[in-house]
Amino acid sequence: LTLNYLLRIPTPLAYHTFTPAETDDATIEARIIADFEAKRPECVVLVPRSLREFGAQRFGIDYDRRLASYLRARYVAVGRTGGPDYSLLVLRRRP
Repeated sequence: LTLNYLLRIPTPLAYHTFTPAETDDATIEARIIADFEAKRPECVVLVPRSLREFGAQRFGIDYDRRLASYLRARYVAVGRTGGPDYSLLVLRRRP
C-alpha cells in the first residue's frame, strides 16, 4: 500500500498483505486468487521479509503455495532490488 500511495496508483485488490496470520487458510487463499482473477492487476510488487514471528519460512514455501503458483504462472519478474536484509520483486502480468 505504501508504494501505491507514493506512486499514486490505486490498488484494485482487496488483499494486499500476505502473511500467515492473514492468509494461512485455504478459504482465504482461494478468495485472494479469485480477487486476482477478477481484477487482473497489471503489476504486483512483492516485498519478502522474515516471518519467524509466525513460525513460517517464506511466502510460497510453507504458506500461500497455491497463490505463489498462480503468480508464477501468470506473471513474470521485470525488476528486482535489495540486499541481504531487504528485497523487492516487481512482477508484470504475462500477455
